[in-house]
Amino acid sequence: PPELAALTGLEYLNLYTNDFTGSVPPSLSNLTRLQYLGLGDSYATGSIPNSYTDLTNLLYLSISYSLITGTIPSNIHRLSKLDYFIIAENLCTGAVPDISDMTSVVALLINTNVLTVLPTEFPKNLEIVIFYNNFFFGTLPESIYQPRLNELLIYGNKMTGPLPSTFDTATNL
Repeated sequence: PPELAALTGLEYLNLYTNDFTGSVPPSLSNLTRLQYLGLGDSYATGSIPNSYTDLTNLLYLSISYSLITGTIPSNIHRLSKLDYFIIAENLCTGAVPDISDMTSVVALLINTNVLTVLPTEFPKNLEIVIFYNNFFFGTLPESIYQPRLNELLIYGNKMTGPLPSTFDTATNL
């Protein structure tokens, strides 16, 4: 409902597991104090609004288990405080944009979409990377391995070539 956008002091919003329909509301970008935004397990459609990158206080963003289409906003890296970035079980297409500036992110779950291109650089604090069941092709970038990485799931893609040489020294995987 449009009234949600008027709750400008809201810090936590979880709308999971409902029967919402229609587009993901761009008006939620007015909630600039939000730290947690969970949207999913519904019948929401449309694309991720570019204006969501104005939610620069977000620590947790999950848009999952819905019918979201289109690309991930190219300026998603503006969410530099984000710890958990989850875009799973949707119909998002295209490339994962540059996320290397998302220096706080520890969990990156971008699985079961129709994405085809991985970023070339990854944030330095990653502990969990889940990219399974997309259409990623080519080789894994060297930068995907980070010293704190302890979970990497990339099955169900179109990846080819050798594993990155950085995996030779991987001790946590």
